[in-house]
Amino acid sequence: MKFRCVDCGTKWTEKEIVNPFLCRCGGLLDVMQDLEALDGERLRELFQARLSERITPYASGVWRYKELIAPELPLEALVTRFEGNTALFRAASGLEQSVGVRKLWFKAQSGNPSGSFKDNGMTAAVSYGKAMGYTRFTCFHRQYGILPGDVCGGSRRRGARFFARSFGSAE
Repeated sequence: MKFRCVDCGTKWTEKEIVNPFLCRCGGLLDVMQDLEALDGERLRELFQARLSERITPYASGVWRYKELIAPELPLEALVTRFEGNTALFRAASGLEQSVGVRKLWFKAQSGNPSGSFKDNGMTAAVSYGKAMGYTRFTCFHRQYGILPGDVCGGSRRRGARFFARSFGSAE
């Protein structure tokens, strides 16, 4: 995995960075995937084959695409509640015409385990934490609600402890 600073543009390898979030200049690090090295046809076939998965992490609508999302994570680190397998709904033809596209689809993220699109990111966050050896997760959020629930659900699924802390108002 490689990283690039969003402020100064410096590129880092995983072994070179000291802080996994910040560059030495203080800028945030952006993850860079080497997508050109991937075989697109092989991946299409693999992703299609994973549609029949029912009990492995690859049954998740997120981890089905593991090679594009987090190729470095080992299979045993993946934590999932099978999020991401939400329905697609075709837009009305009038809306398609008004935005100038042949087909427009909407993804109903409310079909995720907690009812939120945030499940998709939290499965990755908790899986990375597990791979790094963490057994406790904390979520600081402006209000108790869906995000802490996503972290909590993903953490409990693998027997980890979860803590939530609310601050401020929801306004």
